Amino acid sequence: VLNNYRRAHGAGYQHGDRKGCLRGTRETVLNEIESWTRDFERPPVFWLNGLAGTGKSTIAQTVSEQIFANGLLGASFFCSRDFEDRSDLRLIFPTLAVQLAHKYHAFRSILVPLLRSNPDIVHESLVNQMEELIVKPLKSADVWTVIVIDALDECKDEEPQSAILSVLGRFVGRIPKVKFFITGRPEPRIKTGFRLPLLVDSTDVFVLHDVQPSLINSDIRVFLKHELSEGKTRFNSKTTLDSLYTSILKAAFSEEDSEVDSKVRSTIGAVVLFVNPLPPPAIAKLIGLDSDEVSLFLTLVQSLLAFDEDSSQSVKPFHKSFPDFITDPSRCTDARFLISPKILHLELAMNCLRVVNDGLERNLLSLPDYALNSEVEDLQTRIDDRISDALRYACRSWHSHLTETEGDIVDVISHLRVFLDEKFLGWLEVVSVLGAVRGAIVGLDQLICWLQEVCFGPLTALCVV
Repeated sequence: VLNNYRRAHGAGYQHGDRKGCLRGTRETVLNEIESWTRDFERPPVFWLNGLAGTGKSTIAQTVSEQIFANGLLGASFFCSRDFEDRSDLRLIFPTLAVQLAHKYHAFRSILVPLLRSNPDIVHESLVNQMEELIVKPLKSADVWTVIVIDALDECKDEEPQSAILSVLGRFVGRIPKVKFFITGRPEPRIKTGFRLPLLVDSTDVFVLHDVQPSLINSDIRVFLKHELSEGKTRFNSKTTLDSLYTSILKAAFSEEDSEVDSKVRSTIGAVVLFVNPLPPPAIAKLIGLDSDEVSLFLTLVQSLLAFDEDSSQSVKPFHKSFPDFITDPSRCTDARFLISPKILHLELAMNCLRVVNDGLERNLLSLPDYALNSEVEDLQTRIDDRISDALRYACRSWHSHLTETEGDIVDVISHLRVFLDEKFLGWLEVVSVLGAVRGAIVGLDQLICWLQEVCFGPLTALCVV
């Protein structure tokens, strides 16, 4: 009965060529998980929360191996978008149930008669599946066990909050001797699922990408020492990583829409190309989009970004490999997402000049006549009140984007003329109070060189500036 029952093949931790953590690495998180698995006074659910590429599945593999050796592993399901059955939500509970039945005789004695009487339960709702296939047999079997579900975000799920987590929240309190170890990127539906009232107090959360840099550096040293001592060259191509990035982007923006795609490129491109990271409201101001719209785009791809729900916190790529990917046409082969740095720098230069031209005025801070900056006691308060994050960035960085541009520069030259004719002194005042005069001098020098090279003769360039 169990062997013929429909389930996901190859979903268990022992299948395929999955590799665990190198000995001596990830010790902090592994020790924390080990402590949780053995302490049944702690919450029954553990969420290993990590951005793309932080090693969640590698850790899940190691955890599965360790708790199997300790006799606590009941079942495991490693989700994968690359396999139809392992990305099917309706096969998670049936697959776990079959593994639990092979592990525990008491569980099997309850499950097998149920499957004989209702072989179509695999097609029923997730609620019925968990209650009949997992909860009732586990309660009757009365076993202490841990269940592992890895990469939950890779399962196809159209619900606004994870359907599996919604069901888990309803039943986890009814099987107190059972623990669920779950990994997944902090995508909106996963985060929303773990915040459900029935689940939030029953979950321990470990944010993998917040681990101290010193610990990460230690792991890297161990890895390099191991690789070099063995004489190995297993540094594979970027194919797998590129596929992951492409899948995340396509899942976030599944419907093709030229207008939306353009806004997405502007939003992600700004995060990738900004000289300094900025919070979402400032990003929106600098690219001329609605703040709520920008926040939505960033939320949908937050597994690729260091992105905090606090709108005052800056956003930046989580790993350098993502900017490298999304600006390289040989790697990012979907034109919907490919960012051309030269073209986007032109957009950013025009937008910076627009923000500067709209936001600057003489004596913006209402400073006393002839006063030195050091003599104004409330200078920082005036700066915070009157110079927005977007205006600060635009004043500091417009020339950095301008000198990287390529394309039709007619519009940006018109913005530049307004700036030089009408806003130049106001700009000098702002860079002065921001302590950015040296950068401004460098920027003007870059501007002259750029004008000479791109659009005017040397003499004309000097006259314009």
